[in-house]
Formats: sequence, structure tokens, C-alpha cells
Amino acid sequence: MSGFEGKVPAAPVYDVAQALDNPFFRDREGVVAAQADNGERYLGVASPFRCPGVELPQNAAPALGAHTLEVLRDAGLTEEQIHYLHVNKVV
Repeated sequence: MSGFEGKVPAAPVYDVAQALDNPFFRDREGVVAAQADNGERYLGVASPFRCPGVELPQNAAPALGAHTLEVLRDAGLTEEQIHYLHVNKVV
């Protein structure tokens, strides 16, 4: 990186673990604590977008499949159709 200094706009590319451990990233509020539906807490990368006066959500993503039934029902599928999808391991 030092070879680019003052010549090319460049920055290191970090994986998530490196980003969470980076003091500069932490100082810029780039790390958030989130809690999953099962109560487990973990650290994550904050949204890079900043909106003055707006608090962005900091909750964990839902578990895989958490809303499948709701989505299928909202799409107009009957319970029989949803059962068929489950039995045939489509969902």
C-alpha cells in the first residue's frame, strides 16, 4: 500500500474479522452489536451509509426460512400447495 501513497486512491481490503478488529473502522462506528432471534449476540459490520438524524436498524437478519410460510401464503398458495412443496423438499 505504501507504494500507492499520494499517487492512487487506494485502501486495503479486509475480510469481516479484520474489519471488526481494525481500530480505524471501530472509531468510525463501523462495528455494531446485533442479537439474533435465538438470543445469541454477535458483532457485525455496520451499514456504510450515514443518514443524519436517522437511526439505521441494527438487528440481526432473520433465520433462514423464518418467513417462508408467510411469503408463500402472501403469494396466494394454498396450504395443500405449501405442503406439497415441503414434502418434495422444494422449500
